[in-house]
Amino acid sequence: RDDSEIVVRSLARNMAPADWDKATQYVSSSTGFGGSTSTSQFNNVEDLSSPIAVTYDYQRHPFGDWENRRIVPLLPAMEFTPLESDSNAPLNDIDLGAPRTLVAVSRIRLPENYRTDLPDPVHVKTDFATLDKTYRFDGKEITVERTITVLKKKIPKSDWKNYQRFTKDISLEGESWIQLIQPAKTIA
Repeated sequence: RDDSEIVVRSLARNMAPADWDKATQYVSSSTGFGGSTSTSQFNNVEDLSSPIAVTYDYQRHPFGDWENRRIVPLLPAMEFTPLESDSNAPLNDIDLGAPRTLVAVSRIRLPENYRTDLPDPVHVKTDFATLDKTYRFDGKEITVERTITVLKKKIPKSDWKNYQRFTKDISLEGESWIQLIQPAKTIA
């Protein structure tokens, strides 16, 4: 949990529930998602002992690289940034913000009888942060769950190579494609 939770709680408190879709549409658009949001919910708004939870449905057409039957999970951008240099230590310690756990879940319903070839799960653990990303397919829907736990507020600049390795291991540059497999065509 960090300071951004205060902003989200304030947003939820100061907007009528009927306008929550407008709020999630703004957040979605400002983080690079050009589709539309609906059925937005803000949970634990008044319960300060629990983290606030925001859920909404997202729709976009066309989605991913549909011509080649490839998609990516719709997850918010990660809060880690690449270092300015691949070969030199930064001038200052690397600030990760307050220790916290962030959970993002993406559910993608596939067209009838489609199958998929899911990427391997990702599990990266360091003394300053962990990332776990898993993929499941139940025959109709792909579920991707990503949990990031920030364990330390700062990383000493002398430990920059471990941070750099972490950002590469978690695929900071982008998500893996999920290959979709069309149903076999039946010959009459």
